[in-house]
Amino acid sequence: MAVARQGRPLLRKPSAAVRLGVIAFHDAGAAPEQFDAAFDAWATVLPDAVFYAPRAPMPCLATMRGYQWYEIEDIGPENIEQRLAEGQELVAGLIQRFQEQFGLSPQNTIVAGFSQGAVLLTGLLQDGEPPYGQLLSFSGQPIPDAALDTAAVSDTEQALFHGAEDDVVPLAFAENLFRWFADAGGNPSLYVEEQGGHDIGEGSIRRAAEQLQQYRERL
Repeated sequence: MAVARQGRPLLRKPSAAVRLGVIAFHDAGAAPEQFDAAFDAWATVLPDAVFYAPRAPMPCLATMRGYQWYEIEDIGPENIEQRLAEGQELVAGLIQRFQEQFGLSPQNTIVAGFSQGAVLLTGLLQDGEPPYGQLLSFSGQPIPDAALDTAAVSDTEQALFHGAEDDVVPLAFAENLFRWFADAGGNPSLYVEEQGGHDIGEGSIRRAAEQLQQYRERL
């Protein structure tokens, strides 16, 4: 992670009129530049998209670096639901402001999240109309004891990406997330980066670019 750039949101606008928007949420202990390389690659297949990665508001003291969307220190069964709800409210508000600024509908909004960011985006499919059309989930996992809204899941596309050697969020969590979406009526895809760890690898970035291009063509 490029420590010198920590805390600076990423914003990349197309030279033409904006047709699509991609908003990305980093992991706990990280910062927006986690999506730097991904934005470079994805911009080549989405020339009419605006890309934005905001910075989480709280320093992540548990890792002594980066930022977090909700407090992970001392998290447990007694407080996880409240902390997730607070994080989900935060990211939902950021998505709404992003859409208002660039005139985007939910269908024309693509969200990407890594680990903590991915979990919060998944949580937005638990109730009501989804605020986005496509989800790119990197090193994601299901939310404990939560139920997905079948209508929200069926109205979105879910593309999952995971490193086979991820020692922070093991691959089994991605497989459980895949089944969670499928059981709720979704049609998820799962790409496993064979030598990937707890990061957004080059193979995952390329596969996500393919998913983005296909989604754009279907609009």
